Amino acid sequence: MTSPHDTTLRERSEKTASMHRQLVAVCVGAQPLLPPRRFDLPAKGTLELGRATDPDVLGLAADPRVSRRHAQITRDADARVVIATIGAAPLYVNGEPVTKKQVLEDGDVVLLGESAFVLRESLTKFEGAASEEGIVGISPAMVALRKAIAKVAKTKVTVLLLGESGTGKEVVARALHDRSKRGGAFVAVNCAAIPGALAEAQLFGHVAGAFTGAVKASPGLFRAAEGGTLFLDELGDLPLELQPKLLRVLEERKVSPVGATAASPIDVRVVTATHHDLFDDVQADRFRGDLYARIAEYVVHMPPLRARREDVLLLLSHLYRGLHGRGLPALSFALIKSLLLHPWPFNVRELRSAAVQLELAAVEGVVLDTSALELRPLTPKSMTPAPTPMSKSTPSKSGAKAPKTPKPEGRHPPSQDDLIALLRRHKGNVAELARSQDRSRKQVYRWLEALGVDPTEYRDG
Repeated sequence: MTSPHDTTLRERSEKTASMHRQLVAVCVGAQPLLPPRRFDLPAKGTLELGRATDPDVLGLAADPRVSRRHAQITRDADARVVIATIGAAPLYVNGEPVTKKQVLEDGDVVLLGESAFVLRESLTKFEGAASEEGIVGISPAMVALRKAIAKVAKTKVTVLLLGESGTGKEVVARALHDRSKRGGAFVAVNCAAIPGALAEAQLFGHVAGAFTGAVKASPGLFRAAEGGTLFLDELGDLPLELQPKLLRVLEERKVSPVGATAASPIDVRVVTATHHDLFDDVQADRFRGDLYARIAEYVVHMPPLRARREDVLLLLSHLYRGLHGRGLPALSFALIKSLLLHPWPFNVRELRSAAVQLELAAVEGVVLDTSALELRPLTPKSMTPAPTPMSKSTPSKSGAKAPKTPKPEGRHPPSQDDLIALLRRHKGNVAELARSQDRSRKQVYRWLEALGVDPTEYRDG
């Protein structure tokens, strides 16, 4: 059920000579909020973080809470990135104190003084442009997303957008339409909100008298999008009995309104989206496999906000300006830190709510603190763990879906088999595993030690 155009918009796992890790500064100093800057880690030797002006020190002179030589970053014998404290200066990774040294992993947030960094391992060139058609962010996932939009926008392929609720699937669908230069309208429909009895008539139209209450004929949503793009959001909730009819329309490019005796041609580009795991739904006979094969000509996996933390402040600023017509008010570093470390279970939709709350709390000249926001760290039960940068959501060659990896409940450690399954899912990335389970990295390392499991055995390369 895959296609040659399937893509996860994640960094591929090839190990090449040109691969290097990037240290991307998401903010330097609490105020003013500076744009992101990139700092390349040295292939050999040491990079120090501090206020010293030496060439081998990443200068943080504007941060009064940073020591002259605060921390240092090196590569160990396995080419892993290691950060270590210098003296007694406080240093935090993902909000937890580093007592001596710690291996950094892709996506880790490093905090020292009033400065914050995100370590990003990537083959992607750092791009300064933060926004394009509402696609805001400088993370590798968002750079890849913009490239994918440019690649497929002017084609006729049907695009399937997969991802958690609130990740911006409609924004991407609209960007695909805008880039396509199609002259017709962009029509968005939430399949979950259409009453089952009326779904066929709403999508395909109906003739007068086709059913009780059909006083006048209606062209339907497909016809409304003629020459343009029809965005079918939450397609996984489309009634099962309607799915073969949708498949026929997509394959024949003809629509037959309810009550009509003949079908007529249409020119519509279709983009679909869902937060469902469609492989699960196909296996459970909740979604037709032939329809999935038809809509998944090009698959885009939308990254959750917690997997691209270097974009949080950029996106918050973008949302705030869009809502209120002006720049963000002054934020304390405690608030910035909370924004960077929050798990964002409801993704961009939750961040937009934060932008509204900040406006309500803003008073001219007053620096907003954590009391200005209500950030709930609870995760919805339906949420799936964030995909890792190297992961790809495809079935095996036999077409069977890979087994689920159960999420450990409570504070008890998982079984050895469950822990190994999690490591395989996250390619041995302990930081991503910990985030997906809402646990600290120290807790995960305690599990590993207790069960005698070595995470390095499950890393790529």
